[in-house]
Amino acid sequence: DTEWLTVEQVTDGWRSRSILANNEYQRGSKWRAEQQKLLMDSLFRGYPLPRFYFQVKEEKGVLGGTNTTLDVIDGQQRIIAMASFRDDHWPLADPKDLRLPRSVRLRPCPWAGRTFSQLDQSLRQEFLQTKLPVVMIEEAGSPDDIRDLFIRLQAGTALTRQEVRDAWPGGLGPYVERLAGKLE
Repeated sequence: DTEWLTVEQVTDGWRSRSILANNEYQRGSKWRAEQQKLLMDSLFRGYPLPRFYFQVKEEKGVLGGTNTTLDVIDGQQRIIAMASFRDDHWPLADPKDLRLPRSVRLRPCPWAGRTFSQLDQSLRQEFLQTKLPVVMIEEAGSPDDIRDLFIRLQAGTALTRQEVRDAWPGGLGPYVERLAGKLE
């Protein structure tokens, strides 16, 4: 089942190390700055994000209680981007400088060029209270089941440059295909 956690809960968990990368198969930060900034822009525009997948791990604590942590199965790059932005590591891009359709670039964008701490209080709260879809894996048959899930989630095929151009509004994609003799 999909549960919902806020950006604040996820980034707090990342900071406190109650949400962890599984170093057996997770890599470090790999996204370019532009990818991170586009994710933040997507959040502020209210675009839905893909689900995050966490494995719930419970261990007996030093004092006899139970410690619960969440291992990231999918979503680490998104978490790193959200936490880095929240920690003021970089300002958001101005959409006019991003590769976006013209109609999107021209919409009002009060977050453009600002770090998290430079945002108006209402925008900071909007960001922190954004709900993220999360799948919690509480029981797995074996660690191999989790690795298999990770591999399957990563197995998507990236869009080609032409497929990205085809998704842009207007007739550029069909025009290029006609020039190349692919459309009749």
